[in-house]
Amino acid sequence: MLFGTSVRAIVDTNILISGLLSKAGVPGKIVDAIVAGRITAVFSSETLAELRDVLTRPRLQPYLTRAKVDPVAKDFTAGRYGEVPVVTAADLARSLG
Repeated sequence: MLFGTSVRAIVDTNILISGLLSKAGVPGKIVDAIVAGRITAVFSSETLAELRDVLTRPRLQPYLTRAKVDPVAKDFTAGRYGEVPVVTAADLARSLG
């Protein structure tokens, strides 16, 4: 296994949606690792809001249903993600003095 149990990764909404819809390929492996607890997905509040929005879009529901994905599944989100603030380059420069 390439990663230990303490891996935290910023995961793009498109990767998560792709991985939820199909277990094939890298996105599917990433989602499997998140669900198994091998990776902790890290999101900004904006990205988490985007993910929630995308998961509830009516046009995606047939695909999510076919893939047996519950958009509000507690087992996917419970303890398997962390929320972090967005820091801009200007914020970082100010904090470094």
